[in-house]
Amino acid sequence: MSAGALTSPPARPRPVTRVRLAPTLTARGVGALGRQLQGVRSAAVVLEGDADVFCRGLDLEGPLDDGRSRVAAFTDILEWLDRAPFVVIALVRGAAQGGGLGLASVADHVLAGPGASFGLPELLFGLMPAAVHPYVARRIGPSQARRLALGGPTLTASEAARLGLVDQRFEDDGEAALAALLQRTTRLGPAAVARFRAYSAGFAPPDRASAIDGFESCATSEDARVRLGRWRDGWTPWPLPDEERPS
Repeated sequence: MSAGALTSPPARPRPVTRVRLAPTLTARGVGALGRQLQGVRSAAVVLEGDADVFCRGLDLEGPLDDGRSRVAAFTDILEWLDRAPFVVIALVRGAAQGGGLGLASVADHVLAGPGASFGLPELLFGLMPAAVHPYVARRIGPSQARRLALGGPTLTASEAARLGLVDQRFEDDGEAALAALLQRTTRLGPAAVARFRAYSAGFAPPDRASAIDGFESCATSEDARVRLGRWRDGWTPWPLPDEERPS
């Protein structure tokens, strides 16, 4: 190796793609997100929402007649992100619930601000977090993932950090923390990143068919129909603050 090679500057960072997530994912939104992500040719992708909501997952306002196809498409997105040939970063400023928590969990780095929160409320609606559970469990462990789904509390950023769901907290808009992280991740060897992410994703591959069947069986149940109907009429499934206090 020549002396010049030792003193040459490092390779210039490659482009970064920032993906703005919708607060909830409609059927059209899931399709658009999938197409956007599959078209990425960058060193890193930053998933972000707005100040209040990172992403709440699938849209529950309308009927779930397309629930099977929608959760199948969303499962494909999670699997693609898990194996994609770029670094995935979640910049969480607001609520990451349900599918939004799945998107955060599949990321390689999760940065969270003071307004961030994390939860799996699906069972309150008679549904199940089938698509996201494998990624949440990989992040925080099977027992903690089960607890979160089975009546566990919504987590703050600090609580999520203690469980390993959040890698770094910030107190501002997160741009400085993100820039510092990108200084490192965009210098990684692209071929090595692609191979390593595909390799590491193979250790605990999710059962896609079981996830889709499980969601559909819940989404088409009478219990889910009643609960979602009441919620659309104004019922709040979450316990109110007074109800959470021990008597």
